[in-house]
Amino acid sequence: MFRKNIRTVSKYVLTSVISIGLCLGLLEGVMRLMGLIYTQNQSFLNPTLNEEKNQIRVVTLGESTTASGFSEGFAFSWPLHLEEILNQAGLGYHFQVINLARGGVNSAFLVNEALEKINDLKPHIVITMMGINDVSGLEYLHRSDWRSLRIVKLYHWLTSEPPMKNKDVIEADINATLSAFVKKTPLNAIEHSAPLVIQEMKNKYPSLEWYIRWVIANCVFDKLNALTAPSQRQMQGPLLKWVHDQATLAHSLNSKSSEALYFLVQMSLQTSNFKNIEDQALNSFSVGAEVTAPTINALTMLPPQHQMRIKSHYRKLGVSIDFDNTQFYNKTRSNYRHLADELKKQKIIYFAMQYPTVKITSLKEVFSSASVPISGSYCSRMQHSPDTVKMDPAYSDVFFISNENFNEPKVRDNPSKYFIDRFAENCGGPFGHATILGNKRIAENALAEIKKNWPVVEKRLATQ
Repeated sequence: MFRKNIRTVSKYVLTSVISIGLCLGLLEGVMRLMGLIYTQNQSFLNPTLNEEKNQIRVVTLGESTTASGFSEGFAFSWPLHLEEILNQAGLGYHFQVINLARGGVNSAFLVNEALEKINDLKPHIVITMMGINDVSGLEYLHRSDWRSLRIVKLYHWLTSEPPMKNKDVIEADINATLSAFVKKTPLNAIEHSAPLVIQEMKNKYPSLEWYIRWVIANCVFDKLNALTAPSQRQMQGPLLKWVHDQATLAHSLNSKSSEALYFLVQMSLQTSNFKNIEDQALNSFSVGAEVTAPTINALTMLPPQHQMRIKSHYRKLGVSIDFDNTQFYNKTRSNYRHLADELKKQKIIYFAMQYPTVKITSLKEVFSSASVPISGSYCSRMQHSPDTVKMDPAYSDVFFISNENFNEPKVRDNPSKYFIDRFAENCGGPFGHATILGNKRIAENALAEIKKNWPVVEKRLATQ
């Protein structure tokens, strides 16, 4: 009798497990089918995929120096202006520029994402300005484990907190108030005056203390980044420590926030304060924080001894890491060449653009026939650009865009007119995130090179 009951229960449990499995499998299949239908519908409606005979689609790739939201004017970027002036150039086509740039990522991510989207976007031309963030041996993997299942994503969505009412309005108020405070307050008075404005905002929005501290810390950090005079930069040390403290507090108040984690890692790198950073990152992982590409890139820049436990999570996050810093440049070189090879196969025209002020030869060297190993990062290599480069014949079809005219006296003597900061001054030239004027100059340089090579470009467009 007992054995019979055991068999009955086992049969019931097995039937239940199989039924649940079949239901979940059916739900996964339906969700994927709906996603496919939606994607196809979007592709049909998306003007980006307009294949009129005179339509030229241009895709731009880069980091924060190319993306919208990191420069003066916030939404302004050089790709945005490039679309405008391309359509005014009288080339006989309608141009549409699609900006895939992302702040805080490296060339491995950019190339990986571009090649995933290229079949949908069907670009005629690709323009890149990338490599400055390649200071870790990071590679992106194709994730196909259980975390990529639609039902897992559905579960996370169902169990996530409901969106705050009037969230955009509240965040806009916090941003405007704190941004205005930081802008008008002298640097040497911020640390003393900040507690009062923080308390005022906490009284107004008691549940958003983490966001208030995160915003004010970001505003102060941006102000510090804009400093150019040596006498001003002496203030950076104490204030950077204060910004790090605010970032730590913001993260402790909301460790599930990907923004809080990313900024904390950034500030740990800026201040070389790595105490507890590994525990803080692991805590964010454990509570289900969304680990974005910029956060992953920032984490991999930590000293190896401060990411040994995090390292075991990288593959789960879809990345691998090589701590051999002698290979960083070679990975950048490999990413550039891989992109060029794939674009060539699809007959897509490739323009590689160098950063403002930096010699174009350091970019051409990435496509050179020289096999001499170069240690360090692409950023460090840009400081020692060769005078001449012998190009690899396999990449003779790549066009290059120079921004060396940023070295002209009228620019060099007035850097604040062209850059809001100079975060990359140790990467071959005193450049950073551009002002509207600086972004316009970058776009104009791109247009000049396209027009210069237009007869060849137009012939190659005809073969696509």
